[in-house]
Amino acid sequence: MGPASARFLIEFKADSQFVATLETQYHRDERIIRFLTVTLDKDAVAYAAKRRANKAAKAAAPVEEAAPEAE
Repeated sequence: MGPASARFLIEFKADSQFVATLETQYHRDERIIRFLTVTLDKDAVAYAAKRRANKAAKAAAPVEEAAPEAE
């Protein structure tokens, strides 16, 4: 991927009419080359929430520096 390329993951809850409207707008926008819309089941939603929580906890944890070894 070049320096001008970007990838985004957008997660939201909406009815099917909104998703259809969003996809239409994506097709019309010349800056969007491709997109993928997926529906998550309840297990996938729970997994994503757990993964986000773990990632946030890891980012918030203080970083411990290793003590220099005595010779």
